[in-house]
Amino acid sequence: VMDLSETGNLPYGSPFLYQRPEVLSAPRHSGLRLLPGEHFGFASHAHLVPVCAEESLELARSHPIVFIGERATPVVVTALRRGSNLFVSPDGAWRKGHRPPLYLRRHPFLPGPADEVERWPLSVDMASNRVVSEEAADGVAETALPFFIDGQPSPLFVTARMLCISFNSRWRSTMKATASIAFAGLLVDQAKRLRDIDGSTLVVGGFKVVDEAAFKALPERYMLTLHRSGALPLIYAHLASMGA
Repeated sequence: VMDLSETGNLPYGSPFLYQRPEVLSAPRHSGLRLLPGEHFGFASHAHLVPVCAEESLELARSHPIVFIGERATPVVVTALRRGSNLFVSPDGAWRKGHRPPLYLRRHPFLPGPADEVERWPLSVDMASNRVVSEEAADGVAETALPFFIDGQPSPLFVTARMLCISFNSRWRSTMKATASIAFAGLLVDQAKRLRDIDGSTLVVGGFKVVDEAAFKALPERYMLTLHRSGALPLIYAHLASMGA
């Protein structure tokens, strides 16, 4: 039995899948650039990935969605065995025909800690193979995008910061939704026999699911609370995904 609760840190607060996050500043990082394209090699060992409520209906077509930990964090299951991800190919590409979760698509960026000087600082994972320097790139950096231009944030920087701000807003809404689900008493511990994308099966535990019978029997006042919190799409996506 694989226990999904033994997965380590997940957001909010901990930089899950980020190895060396560093706040970007012009004096220190003016020579850094970002190679274009997407590369998900950093997530090749992540059998669970956080999912926002807003994207849950789409991702439910490809992954089971379950809830883990004390805060009932919603995650998609990308593999049944810890340390693997069946949606990342050896060359770092995401499995064709399936959409990567927002949490992965914002990488290597994430919000930095706010301070009195910069309200919305931006951090980057310095361990990412997409982050290169002009000196070390040996000509490759000519196709890469700079973080700063003439000491000012570049269009890449501004776009990445807005992406991170947007993700944070969506994640707060997601956790508000899961709090409503938990408050309604709908989440129950479960162990389930799941079929992996390669056809193998494994008994998986340490996660929570929505009790469908209890959900259908909810009083109207609880349904209204779930609707207002944005939890209903996440619940429907989760229930549908258990056959993914």
